[in-house]
Amino acid sequence: MSSQRLLVVESDPALQELLAGALKPGDCSIQVSDGKDAMKSLRQTPCDVLIAGPGHNGFDALKLLQIGRASCR
Repeated sequence: MSSQRLLVVESDPALQELLAGALKPGDCSIQVSDGKDAMKSLRQTPCDVLIAGPGHNGFDALKLLQIGRASCR
């Protein structure tokens, strides 16, 4: 079974850890604090699950999902 990649986009480090730990994706959890870092991560490596809160710095969860989906094609 291949590893799944989880991308958590959250500015609060404690909440990042809580979400990533609760979902237990193994060692394939990527945690970033803002939309710019999330976009960079998505363009480098697609993820299987994306968790993103309200938008910061002009990015929102829907925009990140659209970028993530496009990177899988």
